[in-house]
Amino acid sequence: MNNDLENLYGNNNETNKNIAPNNEETFNNTVNEPEDLSSLYGNDNVMQVNEKVSEEDNNIEVNQEGLNKLYNQNTVDLDAEPTNNNPEPVVIKHKSPLPSGVKKDVVIEEDILVAYVGNNFEKIAGKPFNFAAFFFGNLYLFYRKKLLYGLILFIIATILSRFMNTVLINIGMNIIIGAAFNTLYMYDAKAYVKNLKQKNPTQTNAELRDKCKKVGGTSIIYIIVGMVVSYIVGIVVAMFMIKLGFTNTNSNTNINIKDLINNKKTVYLGEVEKDKKIKIADKYTIEVPNEFEDKSENTSEYNYSKDNCNFSLYKASKITDAKKLANEMSIYYLSVEDIKTTRINNINWYYVENQDGTDNQYHYVTSNNGEVYIFEYNTDSKDKTCINSKDKILNSIKEK
Repeated sequence: MNNDLENLYGNNNETNKNIAPNNEETFNNTVNEPEDLSSLYGNDNVMQVNEKVSEEDNNIEVNQEGLNKLYNQNTVDLDAEPTNNNPEPVVIKHKSPLPSGVKKDVVIEEDILVAYVGNNFEKIAGKPFNFAAFFFGNLYLFYRKKLLYGLILFIIATILSRFMNTVLINIGMNIIIGAAFNTLYMYDAKAYVKNLKQKNPTQTNAELRDKCKKVGGTSIIYIIVGMVVSYIVGIVVAMFMIKLGFTNTNSNTNINIKDLINNKKTVYLGEVEKDKKIKIADKYTIEVPNEFEDKSENTSEYNYSKDNCNFSLYKASKITDAKKLANEMSIYYLSVEDIKTTRINNINWYYVENQDGTDNQYHYVTSNNGEVYIFEYNTDSKDKTCINSKDKILNSIKEK
């Protein structure tokens, strides 16, 4: 543009001063008098100058808007209130999972873990031995909702009880549970929390806590469920062990398990319904040592006891096969021996012995004219006097 103006106007400094004086009013007057420009430059040159000026004015108008914006942005309002020179930083919150490489808050994960464990978190997480698990064994596993673990240990104990003393098995199992519970429980808890977070990356800490409380923690209902299931499992395991030949049963004591299951009236589940319609003294006589106290509630049975032993003789209701009942008792008490037989005072007895801790239980069963009678004797294995009294009482029973 400068080169074009120089071609039009030349380099005469004096002329340029006359054309563009410092006074704006003089400049405007000069531009508005075409006669003077014509006289100075001629008509052709003036036309060319007007065309060039028009083009330049257009360019200025095009860029003027941008200049105004730039001017306004950098203009300082002296009357405006002063602004804060240290504004608060902008915080960007992620609704999606944290990007890879960014570590999550460890405190949050521990908070979820505490929700899973529930009561006594510090003891379970920080101590190697759990005394509650030691004293309560499987019941504590059920209480902590570890139903599967409890059932597995119960099955193992049931199998071992066929070959070992029940007391030793229970003590050994409880020691193992007490020593291993905290470690195994925390391992399961951490694995569950980790898996839960991976499957639910968008859920809040509170939502994850609620899920952990439902799955973990403690429950009295689980104890009841665990005991019922254990009872059923125990019967099933015992039946299969008999069927598979894990006992010393011979041909005289073999039992058809299918018949036992189908014949619900004669399945022995720890007790037998007593027939209270008969008078036991009309069927049998018995001699009872003086140290025993009569506890009979009615005349349908003999029931006596003293310090560490007690016995009863009664008629079984709805049962007609003494031998079959003895076999069922053997299954129920997981006896490692065959049912035994003995003949006393012309009475044929089938009997099963069961040892439960320090308690010895003796079950004698006999038939009399299609009716089944049971003599049960319970005693402390350490009380020799009670054991001797059992033989004397049994030998005194006679049919009328």
